[in-house]
Amino acid sequence: MPDLIYNKGTQRLSGFGKIWTVRCGGEGYATLQNKIYSVPPLSLMVGTEHVSGAIYHEKYNQDCYKDENGLGWFLWLGEDDLGIHPNTNIAGTKGCIGIVGSCTRDLFDLLRERSNQTVSVQVE
Repeated sequence: MPDLIYNKGTQRLSGFGKIWTVRCGGEGYATLQNKIYSVPPLSLMVGTEHVSGAIYHEKYNQDCYKDENGLGWFLWLGEDDLGIHPNTNIAGTKGCIGIVGSCTRDLFDLLRERSNQTVSVQVE
């Protein structure tokens, strides 16, 4: 059973007993395939604070990676430049899974708790 499931039809990401509304898309970028992505350990990055369980990288301090509360982060899916991150950019996510909403701290913290483990993300 995968840790997270992204359903393209409903535009929902579910896992860890929670559900998030997402946005995905953008022309001319890498496309998420219908498969299970194996996210390697230490693939969670943050740009707005220094915390354990996430690698700090200033790139993720850009608005396109921040939620409405200012938390900027990115989980690399292990292929191309695809990942999961907050997204307040209506135009799209350049192929990534963008979490819509004012607060993504809950998902970020759940991923931080698992940062030394492989996480599986199913796209369907």
